[in-house]
Amino acid sequence: LSGGGGGDDVVRMHDLSAAHGGASVPPTREYRGHTDSVKAIVELPGGRFASADGGTIRVWALESGACLATLTWPPRYLSEATCLLAIGDALVSGDRMCPLRVWDTRTYDAIATIKTPSHLYSLLRLTDGTVASGDIDGVVRLWDWHRRECVGELRGRAKFVRNLAQLPDGRLASASSD
Repeated sequence: LSGGGGGDDVVRMHDLSAAHGGASVPPTREYRGHTDSVKAIVELPGGRFASADGGTIRVWALESGACLATLTWPPRYLSEATCLLAIGDALVSGDRMCPLRVWDTRTYDAIATIKTPSHLYSLLRLTDGTVASGDIDGVVRLWDWHRRECVGELRGRAKFVRNLAQLPDGRLASASSD
C-alpha cells in the first residue's frame, strides 16, 4: 500500500510479485475518500488497514475497498494525524497537536487521549510492549500506553525524529532532520 503523498489523497495497493525485472505495474486497487494528503498507513487485524490524512483516520476493508469507518476528533483540536500504530485491538495515532489517541478497532471509538509534550512524527511498538514516539523536539519518548504515561526519554537529536527502528539486539535507532 502507498499513500497519496503526491497530493492526490488516494491510497493505492500494488502487487509486488509482478514488479520485477523493470516492470511498470499499475495499482490493483485504489482507496478514495481522503480530503488531504495521506501521512500514515498501518495494517489492522481482520483484513483491514487504517490510513491517516490531515484531519481523519479511515479504516478500510482490504479486499472490497469499502471504507468501514472514519475516525475524527473534536474540531477544536485542529489536529493532523502524522503516524499510526496497531497494537492488538487498538489503533494508536500521533499528531501535531501533541496527543496520542487510542482507538478501539472493534467499535471505532476513541478510548483514550494521552497528552504529550511535543508534536509526534513516528511511532513504534518495541518488543517489550512499550511504545516509542519520535517527536518534533528531537526526543524519543517511551510510553506505557496502558498506564497512559511517559516512562523514559532518549535525547541526542537536534530536530524532529522522523523514523524509528528496533534492532534485533534490542537497541533503538532513530533518524531525524538534524
